[in-house]
Order: sequence, then structure tokens, then C-alpha cells
Amino acid sequence: MLRFPAAAVVSVLASLLPGVASSQPVPMTLLVSGEINTVDNAVFPGVAAGTTYTLEYDLMVNTPGPVPGTNNEYLAFGEVTLTIEGQDPVTESGSCRITYENNHSNDYDSITFFSEGVGSLGVRYVRIYTDYPGDLVLSDPPRAALINNAPVAPQVANIYAFTEFSASTRSIGANITGFSATGGAPPPPPVITDSPESDLVDMGELASFTVGVFGEQLTYQWRRDGVPLTDGPGIEGANTATLQIIAKDPARYDCVVSNPSGTETSQDAVLAVKNTCPADQNFDGMLSPTDFSAWIGNYNAGCP
Repeated sequence: MLRFPAAAVVSVLASLLPGVASSQPVPMTLLVSGEINTVDNAVFPGVAAGTTYTLEYDLMVNTPGPVPGTNNEYLAFGEVTLTIEGQDPVTESGSCRITYENNHSNDYDSITFFSEGVGSLGVRYVRIYTDYPGDLVLSDPPRAALINNAPVAPQVANIYAFTEFSASTRSIGANITGFSATGGAPPPPPVITDSPESDLVDMGELASFTVGVFGEQLTYQWRRDGVPLTDGPGIEGANTATLQIIAKDPARYDCVVSNPSGTETSQDAVLAVKNTCPADQNFDGMLSPTDFSAWIGNYNAGCP
């Protein structure tokens, strides 16, 4: 498959969108599959209804902002490859528009990849219908998570999710049974919605802390008194949204949440521990002379 050098793509986008497309575009791939419903055999000889297809958009997407004068249309440039079962793949290059559409009167929203004037096959578009009320935000630049998380709506009568026009005639109409996206715009930075809450537990009991976060592609790192934790004896979930620990002594815990666009740290949660002189003093799940000696010392120090 032919690839376009990044510098060449930037030049093309800059010429199409002066003053807007000077920022570096980002790569994005959309892979679509399904079955053909209607086909013009004068354009695609030997292809019958029910034949499977795959369609791949391999693009560089201009993501800093929508096309001037719109709030939901982004420009891309790259390749479109159509592979129909039993046919040789057809790969063509050109420009592409990606749009978000609200169509509440018909109970669906959609994300549309629209290729115009691509090679000899004319106008081609893929429309991913989503259930209403959808979660599409018109001002969001195209990104993989937004597309992959879109809930697919039932096909709308007489409207096909993948359509290709040759001149004014529909040459293919097909449904979409699967799609996946990679790349595109980076996700928004994480936003912590709920910090972990302080707790008071008996020594040796399980303490649990949870952080609530809004975001995509998240990573978690819990810390004790500012020192990163790793899973091990008495510690579980050091790199998840919920940390569980066996309480030994007082400490402060927080969570650092990151994604490719930024990092945010939760507020501290204070763990207070009541000294109840448990038999398993080192919390290793076994009783030993070492535990007994430690228990005597803590008992003499005044634990209950």
C-alpha cells in the first residue's frame, strides 16, 4: 500500500486550509467490514448481494480544529482501499472529510467518512450510525476511542452505511457489521471527579481507596506518602482505580492518573490505623515466633 510522507501531507493540507492546517496532522486508520446489499454490475461485474467486503481508510487527519465555517467537519488526506470478496483490492488516494452529524428526528447520530473525487470510482462514504441519544460531540476532533465506543444503531430503511456513487448512480450499498479505528487526535487530559476518602481501620484489616476519573487511555499510579507503590504482600491494585492494602501504620495515599495528553493527581486520603495487636504482626498470613515477640512488645506499649 502506498504511503504518503508526512511532509507532503502537511503541504497538501496547508494548501487546502490556509492558516489552519499548518499544525502537524495525525495518522488515523478506520477498518470497516460488512455485506453488500445492492451492487451495479456494470461497475462491479460478478459481485452479488451478500458478498462481504472490507474498506480501509488510511489517513492523515488535521485535528487542531474543524474546517473554517463549520463546527463538525475535519479534513484528512490519504488512501482508501476497497476489498470485495473474490475481487482484487482497489486502492486510491485523495482527500477525505470526516463529519459528525446530529439527526435526532430519525433517532440516530452518525460519524461519516466522506471521500469525494477519489480515483475512478467517484464519491464514496462510510456512515457509522449511532444510537440516539448519542455521545458525539460536534467540536471533538476525530479520535479512535470516540469511534470505537460509538453504539451502532440499526440500519435505517433505504440508507446504507457504506455507499459508493459513480456519477449519480449508487454503485454499491452495503451494511456495516464491524469497524475499528486506531490513531487520530489524542484524548482530552484526565479529569479526577472523585478523590479517595480517608479511613480509620484496625491494624491488619483491609483498607480500600478508589479514585474516580473521566478520560480515555488512562494509567494509574498509587503512592504512599509520595512514594509509588507496586503490588505485593498486603498491596493490590497499585496501578488500577482501586487500591487495597493491609493496614499496618498511618500514612497518606494519593493516585496519579495519566494519559497521552496530561497528568492529574488526586487529593490525599489519610489512613488512620488503630493498634489492636493482631496475632499476625508482620501480616504475612502466617504465625511465627517473630509475630509473638512483636505482639508482646506492642501489648506492653499499650495496644488494646
